[in-house]
Amino acid sequence: MSLYDFGDIMRTTVTSASEAERDLSKVQVEMPRFEAVVKGYLSAAGEFLNEAERDNLVHGAKMMSLIMGTRFLTDYLLGDRYYKIDFESHNLDRCRTQLKLFESVTEQQERMNAIVEKVFKEDISI
Repeated sequence: MSLYDFGDIMRTTVTSASEAERDLSKVQVEMPRFEAVVKGYLSAAGEFLNEAERDNLVHGAKMMSLIMGTRFLTDYLLGDRYYKIDFESHNLDRCRTQLKLFESVTEQQERMNAIVEKVFKEDISI
């Protein structure tokens, strides 16, 4: 469950782009935001995570972006029945944004894992 929780926090906070951003060049993991999320999350949950959970936080972030992208696309294809929309392509735009975020995490996964490890080692309260 911790990987889903962290992943959902990450996908909604680590980019300054809107969830339905149409200019996908704006959708990327912003490392200062990511590090701040990691610090906050580990300061609260770090002592409860086992090693496997901590080692897979970035994987959880990647997977939640993929899961939500798939859910937005599915809702779009089924006539926008589940998620509230503000305009016709809202869920399709959300899907594209989440898939772009998935791509960004995939490209930066090694660096992001290093940040998680660094923050965990630095925070002696964990």
